[in-house]
Amino acid sequence: MIDIDTDTTQQDKILTQYYAILDPSKRKEVLKAYIDAFPEDKLNTLRKELWTLRYTDPKTKTDSVDLFLWQCVNLLYIYKTSGMVLFNKSGTKEILKLRTTMGYEQAQKYGSEGQKILYQEFLNATQRYYQVCSRDKHYRKKLFGIAVMRGDEYQKKLTQDAWRLAQGLKEKFNINKEMEPFCKAAKDAYFKFEPQAEKLWEEYIQKISQSGKKTNKEGMSA
Repeated sequence: MIDIDTDTTQQDKILTQYYAILDPSKRKEVLKAYIDAFPEDKLNTLRKELWTLRYTDPKTKTDSVDLFLWQCVNLLYIYKTSGMVLFNKSGTKEILKLRTTMGYEQAQKYGSEGQKILYQEFLNATQRYYQVCSRDKHYRKKLFGIAVMRGDEYQKKLTQDAWRLAQGLKEKFNINKEMEPFCKAAKDAYFKFEPQAEKLWEEYIQKISQSGKKTNKEGMSA
């Protein structure tokens, strides 16, 4: 049981705590206590809907998954497996299909306030994704799972994934508006999570920029 000061000056602090916690059960406890303390908050319904949507397994109806975290994995898979521009149309369809499971429809009913709540939920989800990756031994594997990445190699891999979630999806599939505020949250969460984020981000952008120039040059010479 969590005791909450019902002084309205505490509302922002409690919500900050709610969106900072990554453990689903602890988040549920804080959210329940907040709703009990501030039942007049019109956004409580949306927060409950997003929690249920995110953590309830649609097949078993149990609180045993994090669907938003898994959508990060799915979005990266779509990005990696959609190759040439000619095949991007199917990738776009898959992304828009995933979008229907990520709370966009629920948040739309609440206008700009709903978008802010959805952004906070995505920020929490992508932070949890980066944390899970940092602790997962399989994420650090290379060469068919035989070798383990060095620290700098792992950082570069996570930076690449963060860029793809934040910027790559929009550019590759031409879905700038459709995937906001998810893409913004993915970048902001990475910069919050990784101490050297600014340096690694700029290095990755330079890398893909040079790769693009090389491709264009080779294409002109062919």
